[in-house]
Amino acid sequence: MKKKITRDILEDLYTNQRKTIYDLGEMFSVGTTTILYYLKKFNIPTRNRGLPKIEIKKEVLKDLYIDQKKSQSEVASMLGVSVCIVQKKIKEYNLISKEEMKDRKRQALQKIVIEDKELVDLLKNRSQSNVAKMLGVSRSTVCKYLKRHNISI
Repeated sequence: MKKKITRDILEDLYTNQRKTIYDLGEMFSVGTTTILYYLKKFNIPTRNRGLPKIEIKKEVLKDLYIDQKKSQSEVASMLGVSVCIVQKKIKEYNLISKEEMKDRKRQALQKIVIEDKELVDLLKNRSQSNVAKMLGVSRSTVCKYLKRHNISI
């Protein structure tokens, strides 16, 4: 027998007890879309899906990336986040212009001071990520270098 879905019950289970939409559907013997319908009908705000939002303070990012001139991959490692998150935050905080970004990428490619043969030898036994760490650049920089120099692995 289906239980009646009321605002009070739904708000308590979803908001206070933090039950998932799936769990609520099971409890009321309805689908998740029905639960979403009632949440909307009762003006109960839904929680964000997925991973929690990662906060990086603008000052911290500015200090590491702009003032200390750390690479995006170095900043990401230091903060324990992905490079993608660092890139999004740089863009969100307007910390660097597109032109400056291009200059940094050029500089990163120039950081790779190694003979092509040595790089190929390194990549035979190691991943691109490991080689990038050894050279102090990001994995994508290694990939771009290989592509620009027509080196296939």
